[in-house]
Amino acid sequence: MDAFMSASSVIDAVLEKLPATLPQTAGVFLDKFWPFLLLCFALSVAKRFWRSAKVKGRVGEAIVSVGVLNHLDPKTHRVFHDLVITRPDGKGTTQIDHVVVSLFGIFVIETKNYQGWIFGDANARSWTQTIYGRKSRFQNPLHQNALHLRALAQETGLPASVFHNLVFFAGGATLKTPLPPQVMTGGLVSYIRGHQVELLTAEEVAQVIRWCEAVKAERRVHVVSARK
Repeated sequence: MDAFMSASSVIDAVLEKLPATLPQTAGVFLDKFWPFLLLCFALSVAKRFWRSAKVKGRVGEAIVSVGVLNHLDPKTHRVFHDLVITRPDGKGTTQIDHVVVSLFGIFVIETKNYQGWIFGDANARSWTQTIYGRKSRFQNPLHQNALHLRALAQETGLPASVFHNLVFFAGGATLKTPLPPQVMTGGLVSYIRGHQVELLTAEEVAQVIRWCEAVKAERRVHVVSARK
């Protein structure tokens, strides 16, 4: 109790010595500079928001869907975005960024909105991004997308040989190690158009398109139901 009283006395003594105008000065400062302080706070929040993996991923997907894949002829290449389907092991669902359906196979595209230098190997479990001296590891996107291919093969009943595993870096990254040609930072449409060997029949293409449309329609129903 004596210690508490002593501490309380010290605090009272300190407060008594503070200038009487201090609260008023602080109030004037806040009144004058609150727009600047609010702007700094907003920028800080926006920076955190922009750096989030989910937001960066969505931006990368938008770049590919709007700025790249819309150059494909829809008569020969049907494009679907953001397909959510059952995992091949049945444990939940998996989200596929882009699927392009054509006579020349089904192109499954994993998009990465990354900057800086990318170091990787086709068989490695993880790759490395280096930017501004900082290194961070991420899952090998070829392996990540291989799960999507297996899921699609299981859902459509088609053989694995008709699927193409593609990885596209949309954020201006530089690939610093040799990687397979299906890992790219540009030329995505040209790469897809370069495949001219027919792997599917017209009826199989039509069946896959109908299945993709059904998946998208079911997804929309779930979204609407979740918002109610």
